Amino acid sequence: MTGSDALLKRKSVVRITTGCQALDDLLGAITEASGGFRSGKTQLAHTLCVTTQAGFFPKVLLPKNMKGGNGKVAYIDTEGTLYP
Repeated sequence: MTGSDALLKRKSVVRITTGCQALDDLLGAITEASGGFRSGKTQLAHTLCVTTQAGFFPKVLLPKNMKGGNGKVAYIDTEGTLYP
């Protein structure tokens, strides 16, 4: 892979909004969330899942141009603690 290829791939990454512009600006792009017990990691992950799936109205997907993910989410629980 060339540097140009890597740059094109990086530009195609979808950045999902947290719903708060100030927090989006602070975080930039999230690749990993870590922190102590009860620090808000799961809440942030759930918020991002909902944000990418739902827009401002029920059953309306938040499109990429509005910092959504067009309704596609992959939630990977590495600790096995997610209970649906």
